[in-house]
Amino acid sequence: MAQEIKWGNPGALGLAGFGFNTILLQIHNIGIISNVEPLLYGFFWGGLAQLIAGIIDGRRGDTVGLTAFTSCGIFWMGLNFIFLMDWIGVAHYSAAGVEGTICGASAVYASAAVLLNATYDRRLLPIRLLSN
Repeated sequence: MAQEIKWGNPGALGLAGFGFNTILLQIHNIGIISNVEPLLYGFFWGGLAQLIAGIIDGRRGDTVGLTAFTSCGIFWMGLNFIFLMDWIGVAHYSAAGVEGTICGASAVYASAAVLLNATYDRRLLPIRLLSN
């Protein structure tokens, strides 16, 4: 009999990709950094990492995680494509906002909570999980 592969919870990866990338983008948007690092991190960490997390969630049977993380991953890839077009001079895009920083920080906290609570099998960082 073949042994079933057990997939870990990709929520921490997906939320970290979203949260840290959102913070990095907002720091770029408010002018603290002005180089192309958000473009690189945004594609790979914000985009690809979330896409992978979503696919793993789908494999685990979590439709919400599949939808949320793959959608966000593809969003970050698309947004960074726009940044690439701006960087090479084909199009112009700019945005700034404190709300994005707060949103990203919330996702980083949730990522840490999922990771620590699952690792230590107890509630170290409180989060409210939605259930039926």
